[in-house]
Amino acid sequence: MGMEENNIGGIVLAGGLSSRMQTEKGMVQFCEKPMVQWVLDALLPLVSDLVIVANNPVYAQLGYRVVKDDFKEVGPVGGLCTGLRNIRTEVNFVLSCDIPLITTDLLRYLLGQLGDASAIAAQTVERKQPLVSIYRKSCLAGLIENVAGGRLRMDTALASAGGSYFTFPGSFAGFDPKCLRNFNSPEDVASFDCEAGNLRTH
Repeated sequence: MGMEENNIGGIVLAGGLSSRMQTEKGMVQFCEKPMVQWVLDALLPLVSDLVIVANNPVYAQLGYRVVKDDFKEVGPVGGLCTGLRNIRTEVNFVLSCDIPLITTDLLRYLLGQLGDASAIAAQTVERKQPLVSIYRKSCLAGLIENVAGGRLRMDTALASAGGSYFTFPGSFAGFDPKCLRNFNSPEDVASFDCEAGNLRTH
């Protein structure tokens, strides 16, 4: 897989209902590859372990470990807990499967902002991105307590893990805010011009 030997892992969350996409979101073709494959490709140069949290067995064809979500109907925080339970590494990227424009450089930069913190997540001036994040495996027990107590918001998970948001400024070298864009519907996918690398304006 070409993954480095280090103590950094990648957890990709693909267990959502995909209600707006109306098909398995991560496997939707985006610029000639499944959307989730773009996310995996951005992670691979940085990690030594990788797990996809998904309830659909179709993800097994990608060649990486797939685990079923241990927590039903609690949203992405359940996938986060499942991923941390199954990953072998201490420091772990946690990414949704619907951000195909994410880049290795952006993830490497976010990792550099973690320091001694337990968790960190990305945001732009306009929007928080709780599923472009990094969590230490040591956060797991507290996150499971959140789920048990019905505290299911990802903002709550980040705060209770002792983490915070890092704002990517528009002036960050090589950073384009569209790297963090979620593609949630067929219309979102159709709006992207793969050849030009931009959202269509008409």
